Amino acid sequence: MHNDRAGANRLLTGAKLNNPNRSVNWIAEKVIYDLERDRGRI
Repeated sequence: MHNDRAGANRLLTGAKLNNPNRSVNWIAEKVIYDLERDRGRI
């Protein structure tokens, strides 16, 4: 995200809304996984 805190917060907020019963750690891991997947690292 290159220090884009606002963008990172939007991704975290969206993931939390879509997965309300998951832990904060799970949400963070999901966002990281999705970013890496979308950038072709996985």
